Amino acid sequence: MERKLASIRQVNRRMEIPKAENIEMIFVDGWQLIAKKGEFKTGDLCVFFEVDSILPINPVFAFMERRKFKVKTAKFMKQISQGLALPTSILKDFNIIEFKLGDDVTEAIGVTKYDPEANRIIIEKMRANYPWWKKILFRYKYTRNVIKYYERKSSFPSDIVKKTDEERIQNMTLSLDNYVKKVIDITEKLDGQSATYIYRPNYLFPEVIVCSRNQILKNPNNSSCWTIFRKDKILNKLKQIHKQLKLGRKDYIIFQGEIIGMSIQKNKYKLNDYHFYLFNLKTNIKGNVKQYGYHESGIIIHKLEMNLKQVPFTGTIDMCNTEQLIKSVKSCGELKSNINPDLQAEGIVCRVRDEQQLSFKYINPKFRLKWDKIAGKDEQSND
Repeated sequence: MERKLASIRQVNRRMEIPKAENIEMIFVDGWQLIAKKGEFKTGDLCVFFEVDSILPINPVFAFMERRKFKVKTAKFMKQISQGLALPTSILKDFNIIEFKLGDDVTEAIGVTKYDPEANRIIIEKMRANYPWWKKILFRYKYTRNVIKYYERKSSFPSDIVKKTDEERIQNMTLSLDNYVKKVIDITEKLDGQSATYIYRPNYLFPEVIVCSRNQILKNPNNSSCWTIFRKDKILNKLKQIHKQLKLGRKDYIIFQGEIIGMSIQKNKYKLNDYHFYLFNLKTNIKGNVKQYGYHESGIIIHKLEMNLKQVPFTGTIDMCNTEQLIKSVKSCGELKSNINPDLQAEGIVCRVRDEQQLSFKYINPKFRLKWDKIAGKDEQSND
C-alpha cells in the first residue's frame, strides 16, 4: 500500500507547551505535532504531511525553504514534532476545492517521498557503467535530471509483488481493534536499502528479476542489490526454496529484505561489507501472492541449511487490548539494535502471526531526530 504522504486529517486535541508563547502541541491521529498557537481548534480538518515528504516549491511552503522543503522529525522546546499540519485553506492554491476527511492529496499537491537510496543507486550506476561523455553530462543539472528520468523507466514489477512499505501505527488509530487478542510477531526494522529478488524457472528461459525499492535493475552492476545477489548466491537460494515448496515452473518465489552496511544510510551499523536480511518470503501462484510468516520462513531456511539471515526477531505481543498494544509497541520500538547494541533501533515491524496481511510499523522518533540532525549538518556542509 502506497503511503499517503499528504492527506486530510482531523485535529484530535491541543495541548499547551510550558513557556511557549507562539506555538502549541496538537495531536493528529497518533501523531504529535507543533503548530502555531490558535491556528487549529479541536475537531478542525487539516492537511497532514508525513515525515520524509518533500514539498513542492510553492509560495505556500516558503517557510520550509531553509529545510530544503523536507518534512523531518524535529524538536521544539523539548517537544518532538513528527510531521507537519497546515490549514485546509492552502488547498485552494492547488485547485482542490472539494475534499473530505481521509482524502489523499499527495499527487494533487505534488508531494514526493525523500529517497536518498534511489539517488545513490543511480550515482553508482553512473560511476560503474556510464561512458566518459555521459559522465560529463551528469555534471550539469538539466542533463542529469534527464538521465535520471530514463534510468527510472524500469519501474517496480507490482504485477508480481507489491513494494515493501508498512503503514505506521500512528495512522491506524481507527483500525487497531483488528490487532487485539491476536499473536503479533515483532521484528527489528533495519535502516538500509530495500531489495527484492524474484525467480521462476519457466519452461525454456528462467526469469530472474533484481529490484531496488522502486525499480528493476536490469543490468548487473556494482549496486548493493546486485553485489548481494552475487555474494550471497541469492539465485541458488531462490531455486532451492522454489524446489522445496514444490512450486510449478510458472510460479514465482520472492525474497524481500534489507541491505545494510558499507555506504548505505551512512553505515549506521558500522559494518565493513554489505549484509542482506530477509523480512518477506513470498510466492506468486497464478497471480495469488502468499506471504510466509517469520517462523514459517525460518523453518524452511533451517531445513535447507542455507546461510540466509532473517531480520532480528524481537518478541511477541499476545492477547492485549488497544492501550496495552500501543504501550508494548512503543516499548519494543525504542530498544537497542540487535545488529549494533551501541545504536538505538530504527523501530519495529509488527505482523499478525496467522494473518500476514495485517501489519504495521513503529518508527522510533528519537532515532529519526538524531539522524535527521546529522543529515541536516551534512547537507549544510555540502552547500
